Amino acid sequence: MGKLWRERSRTQWDVEHLPRPRKERSLPGILSTQEVERLISYGRTYKHQVFMVLLYGTGLRLSEALNLRIVDIDGQRQQLRIVKGKGAKGRYVSIPECLLEVLRNYYRAYRPQDYLFNGKYRGSRWANRSAQHSLEQARTAAGIERNVSPHTLRHCYATHHLENGTNLVYLKEQLGHKHLKTTARYIHLCQSYHKRVAHPVAGMEINFRQEAR
Repeated sequence: MGKLWRERSRTQWDVEHLPRPRKERSLPGILSTQEVERLISYGRTYKHQVFMVLLYGTGLRLSEALNLRIVDIDGQRQQLRIVKGKGAKGRYVSIPECLLEVLRNYYRAYRPQDYLFNGKYRGSRWANRSAQHSLEQARTAAGIERNVSPHTLRHCYATHHLENGTNLVYLKEQLGHKHLKTTARYIHLCQSYHKRVAHPVAGMEINFRQEAR
């Protein structure tokens, strides 16, 4: 009896140590470039429009955009300094000249203090919920039925960049991803990415032997 009990105990699983199945990560929904353009155009205020174009033009997370300070914008180097991104890691994000010009016009119009996007009081940080609500207002006005969040514009930034031929490693650094495989997920969202793949064998001129009869 004792021997039988010991054999059974070896085959019994410890429920707490059972391997858990990996949670499937669904691909995010994205907007077309035309939908992004329409979304930004329907921003209720100039501030809302600039906020959305910054998200789409840089791929910043919501917290990174709202924590952005005036001193973190380097117009000469065309860079944004992200002091504490996800995982408390800082990085530099490139910003195109056309977007820098938008930020300059925005600064002249609003004269924000400390943070780029002020809240109710100058010098205070714009609240997450207020920023999210600005996108919801624009989505409704633009007649876009699918859900749109600040992270949607981040997904659009990555996907549209890949479709335009941006290097995957460069994009990983811009987005602040820890692993390249995280950035590579966006390849599945690109409609034209696989069509641009140049297979090495396609350019070879091989002298094949006659087919055996």
